[in-house]
Amino acid sequence: MEKLLYFAVDANNMLAVPFSRLKFLNSAASATDLEISYVGDDGAIGTVNVTVKTGKMKDAIQAIASLGATSAGGYVCVADSVNGLFLTGDITACSAIAISA
Repeated sequence: MEKLLYFAVDANNMLAVPFSRLKFLNSAASATDLEISYVGDDGAIGTVNVTVKTGKMKDAIQAIASLGATSAGGYVCVADSVNGLFLTGDITACSAIAISA
């Protein structure tokens, strides 16, 4: 089974995306907004935005990127704002999900 990364903004806006579909980890918008881009089933790019503590962007990017270092599958919660669960203490919220079909 492939590793699935889970994100939740609220009870009606959640996404699990295979790690292999990640394309970019981009902090261009601000020092605390990390945009995670992935390829959807239709080939279009979807995005997930997570909030990161000031000065911790590199650490958050490294934590997400390191998930690909193991071949073990399974489910990894990256940012769940509903339940307050985050991959690392450097990630504080899942602020937006733009789903690509």
